[in-house]
Amino acid sequence: MSTWISKAILPLVLAGCVPVNTSGGLPGFGGSAAPQGAMVSNVALVGPAGFCPLPDTRTSVAGAGFMAFARCDSDGTGAVLTATVGGPGSAEGVTLTHAAMARYFASAEGSAALRGADSRDQIAVQSVVEYQGAVILSLTRGAQGQTLPAWRAFLRVGDQLVTLTVRARQGQALVADAANTRIRQFVAAVRGANGL
Repeated sequence: MSTWISKAILPLVLAGCVPVNTSGGLPGFGGSAAPQGAMVSNVALVGPAGFCPLPDTRTSVAGAGFMAFARCDSDGTGAVLTATVGGPGSAEGVTLTHAAMARYFASAEGSAALRGADSRDQIAVQSVVEYQGAVILSLTRGAQGQTLPAWRAFLRVGDQLVTLTVRARQGQALVADAANTRIRQFVAAVRGANGL
């Protein structure tokens, strides 16, 4: 995949690696009546049913907007969902197909993007599938004697590239089937919130 693709995807992939501290519950929210979505970089971000945005995680990473989501009734367990929105034009020239994305992430450049700057973690892409106009990656990250699964989806909202992730909180595990369903629900929620 050409360099302009990597320039579009790299900030979105790296932003998905930002640690999210949600161990103390939902900062800024007062319970189940919390809003379910937020506008980030002119894109409506909505979590699956039962997930609320964590406003204290809203930030900008390498020019991309970032926000995390967790269960509205979170007790510090379960999956953490993140969404990263590229700036205007970030989706231009990006081909969101199984073939293009599988080829890119199988390359040294794509693998380095998944691993992150200055990281020596071992990344293995387990599967690449298309779903409702998005491309979903199932991957594992090996670090410090642990192999941790994660899911990432890439989709286009207008001319902006959006990356969604589902991963376990530190020291916890995810059930693969549940996480696989959750990333698809996340894709559907964001698409629906943006009229796609």
